[in-house]
Amino acid sequence: MNIPVAKGPRPWEHACPHCNQPISAQQRIRPGHCGKPACDRAHLLKTIETRKKKFADEYTAMLRAVDTVGRDRVEQLAEEEDVSVDAITVCVVPYQNKPVVALPEDRRARFLAHLEAILTEAFTVAVSDILEDPQFDKDDAPETPVMAAGCATCQGRCCEEGAGNNAFLTATTFNTLRSRAPELTRDDIREIYVSALPEASAKGGCVYQGPVGCVLERRQRAQICNSYHCGGLKKLSQMFLENPEAPIAIAAFGEIGLSAIAGYSNDRGWRVLRGTEGSPCDGNAEDL
Repeated sequence: MNIPVAKGPRPWEHACPHCNQPISAQQRIRPGHCGKPACDRAHLLKTIETRKKKFADEYTAMLRAVDTVGRDRVEQLAEEEDVSVDAITVCVVPYQNKPVVALPEDRRARFLAHLEAILTEAFTVAVSDILEDPQFDKDDAPETPVMAAGCATCQGRCCEEGAGNNAFLTATTFNTLRSRAPELTRDDIREIYVSALPEASAKGGCVYQGPVGCVLERRQRAQICNSYHCGGLKKLSQMFLENPEAPIAIAAFGEIGLSAIAGYSNDRGWRVLRGTEGSPCDGNAEDL
């Protein structure tokens, strides 16, 4: 008597969530599927959709919080702009407000060692080769005013990631700088980045994350620092493009919840409407 064998994993085995084929306990943990190209793509798409849904759910919850806790500041913005509350566009960005402290000596030493290592790597490439390589033709044009306003309200949550990544600086950063100023020597570039180190920076943040934002000029920053836009900034850009004349209330959410609300309009620019006590969020968005 032939007993048909059921396809797929046995009850005590793990299964690929996409093709239902058996996978090991290790595969179940990482990468979370069997590893076939089709399943790898399906897993990536599912991950992206899951993150999008999580972002959308969190964004909606934060908008509800603004409508309750921050209602008075939205009304303040409407009064300043001489429009109805319903005419205000409300968007949400992250927020950081870490204390500004002296850079610990061990972190400074590690960063300077990294600086020397990537300087050595950068100067293995001749200037003539850099000038002919299109990868070094990077755009460091300033942010649009509305995007700069979003960053100013947030105060650099994404910049914290630079702490464990040496400000994201690589040999490519330095060679991009050399492509624009071929006369720069190794000593010149070292001096630029060492002299720029602030006496105090955000605790646990990037070494260049000073009291009023990044102390490096845009052309001196890593490419990702000038090009990266978080989900909140992308949403802000989208909402502004849909209705560029509407004043915008930019609500920033940190670890304690709603932490600051700023206003932006084409006519009056950016200004803080609500901040946590002692918040340094009082600079000018044009400085970013």
